[in-house]
Amino acid sequence: MPPRNHKLAAALTLGGLYAGFTTWTYFAWYRHHKPLSQFRFGGDGWFSARTYAGGADKLGHAWATMSLARLGTEMLHQWGGYGKLTSTLVSTALSELLFLGVEVKDGFYYEFSYGDAVFDTAGALAAVALSLSPRLDELFDFRVEYWPSHEYRRQFDGGNVNIAEDYSGETYLLAFHLGGLHSLRDSRWGGWSRFVDVAVGFGTRATSPTRPIAR
Repeated sequence: MPPRNHKLAAALTLGGLYAGFTTWTYFAWYRHHKPLSQFRFGGDGWFSARTYAGGADKLGHAWATMSLARLGTEMLHQWGGYGKLTSTLVSTALSELLFLGVEVKDGFYYEFSYGDAVFDTAGALAAVALSLSPRLDELFDFRVEYWPSHEYRRQFDGGNVNIAEDYSGETYLLAFHLGGLHSLRDSRWGGWSRFVDVAVGFGTRATSPTRPIAR
């Protein structure tokens, strides 16, 4: 007997996830900040010691958009029973629209960042590529390592729930899975490659988790 799908349950759960995330953004980013007198366009730079968080926030945007899109894709496909292509496109569109909405709201509270929007879209494209290409997914991974920084732990005691901008505790990694090389993995002495990744990382330290300009 084929497994039962749970299309309605998966769709409602995904909707609840987005509702929960939207609620968190209010408490993390907008609750204690007054709106501007007019919408503001701008940019907080790209990757530089003089830009906000040294540019780590851009990778944060890409990772968050990608991760939420991929989570929704697997929820709709594996649990809900929707087709893989439909699940990928719907979930990725939702993730991209969510973070575009965040940028638009930022325009009323901080400023609309073109750089953030670009990396949101880069994360969405990565989600589509990895979800629809099993081979790419087998070879590559974009991940984040996190341990709460001392600065954020002090602010958390004061009610700061903005964990997303604790960039001093985050390191973003692009990893290549050696185990994805079948000729190596399946060779006589290549079993170890299943447990080894080659990665390049980017992180910043001594950045404030309270964000002076934008995410």
